Amino acid sequence: MKAQLTNSSIIEQWTFLTEMNSIKLFQKFEGEIRFGPGYFSVKSEPPFHEFDGKTFGDWFFHYKDGIFLQQWDSTKSADSKLLYLDTIHLTITELKTQVPAVIWEMKVLEENQLQLNCDTGHKILEFRIELATNQTSQIQAAF
Repeated sequence: MKAQLTNSSIIEQWTFLTEMNSIKLFQKFEGEIRFGPGYFSVKSEPPFHEFDGKTFGDWFFHYKDGIFLQQWDSTKSADSKLLYLDTIHLTITELKTQVPAVIWEMKVLEENQLQLNCDTGHKILEFRIELATNQTSQIQAAF
């Protein structure tokens, strides 16, 4: 019996990442840093075109009615952004830029106060985040 090869491989396939409210996120493996984490393309249902052509880590964190995501600005050096996808108002907000790490951990300190811990390989950076909403119900963060 001969094995048949198909034109698609696991690398080309979209896999389920997470879901909240009416939003489903999918990821497609793009590559990995040597001895480090993988990086991915992300798409959603319904579609958010803000994801098009961008690179993401596989880290995410659910909080209230939103999902925190890690967008990579480079695969050559650790430079990433913290995004918040509001699954009720269907908006994406860029909360923090130029984070010099891709290994992240988030924890809730108290209501609307979180801490993002980022491992640079040399030290752990701690970012305290206070969430608030403005008049248009868009999430804002103070660091």
